Amino acid sequence: MKFGVSGLSTNKNIRTASASVGVAGLDRNGFADLAATSLRDRDRTLGALVQNSGRLGDRAAQSAWEHGVWFADFTYITSPYYQATSRGGYAQGAGIGWRNGREAVFGAPHRALPLFIDSAGYRRELTRTAPQWALLFDRYLEAVELIDPDGYAAWDYPQDRARSLAALQQLTSIFPGDGRLWPVFSIRWTWDDRAHLDFGHLPGWAGRNLAALVPMTRTQQTVNEKIRERWVRQAIANALVMGADPNFRAMVDAHGKVMIGGMVRSRCPRMARHVFAAVLAELYPGCQFWLLGQANFAVINGLGMMGLLDRIWTDGTWWLQDAVAERMAYVENGMITMLSMQSEKRGADGKREVWRQTFFTLVEMMAANLRSLLSAYAGLWSWPPPEPLPVDMFDVEQVSELKRRYVQAALELGL
Repeated sequence: MKFGVSGLSTNKNIRTASASVGVAGLDRNGFADLAATSLRDRDRTLGALVQNSGRLGDRAAQSAWEHGVWFADFTYITSPYYQATSRGGYAQGAGIGWRNGREAVFGAPHRALPLFIDSAGYRRELTRTAPQWALLFDRYLEAVELIDPDGYAAWDYPQDRARSLAALQQLTSIFPGDGRLWPVFSIRWTWDDRAHLDFGHLPGWAGRNLAALVPMTRTQQTVNEKIRERWVRQAIANALVMGADPNFRAMVDAHGKVMIGGMVRSRCPRMARHVFAAVLAELYPGCQFWLLGQANFAVINGLGMMGLLDRIWTDGTWWLQDAVAERMAYVENGMITMLSMQSEKRGADGKREVWRQTFFTLVEMMAANLRSLLSAYAGLWSWPPPEPLPVDMFDVEQVSELKRRYVQAALELGL
């Protein structure tokens, strides 16, 4: 079970992370994986100081990183060679190499975590923010050869199934039998808003109250049951469509693992994406799935509630983006719950934003968000939650249990 610490982020977030964790040189070609590297080093130091503590944060610092991997766009690790021209400028030459400083972090002998790379399909085809040199398929082949990653995504076109399948076939012919290759199937290729869910085709774990499959935390905006019911119906119906797709089935049979792309900004509601994945996991129990860009509190809560974190990998930069927006994670009732320092008030002049501030550093907020995801995959907290702490001081049994817990905590802290 793995969580991918993604590196793709906005320039604003990159600059903020750079200033906060003291990592120099994060320009528009930098990425948050370097910030996460610094956080991991800090956690290693903190973990050594609290070896005997049973607190969730301490345990996360000690062991949660064992369930993490780096997941980075190949353009953030490599760059083409440039040659001086007769006019005094530089022109792009043949071949690619490591970006400045990247080999020391992500080269095979130096990796603190396994490294998986992405082919930049989202940036190449949807946002159009990938550099021009990254549009060439051969560049990705060179990157795979140079980086020698522990795993890599297939070259894909999120809105073009035929070109994606052709590229996958070409990749498998160039790297035959390479178990590091993850094929990519986009949800955009099969999603249909009109897909109808027949109760006779429900998975075995789904009852009549489908809204109950969408966990809600105390700090989330309330969504009524009818809307949640519709979300889950759509997710299940479309997962069944994808599961029956011959190209998808061929990927499962040939590779035993599939990355599910196209979910970012898709018509599949974020609060029901874990249900979509749950259907695929039941249809293909021997297959490992990876939901690209879905490592956020909502999806992780859903996967955790359904006991699927060992089957479904995720990745994302939510841990960094929410920290920049003054949002911090904690666990309540067995789910990641977000504490926001931003609140809204309505007055006669309309809505205005009011900001609260804490004395937590941005690094601490980033660490809390990142640890919440890593600790979920490490199994450090679970759903349903444990029994609440006994607080009735007039109940002899509760007082005894409270004393037992106090003694245990004192031993752990060496008091």
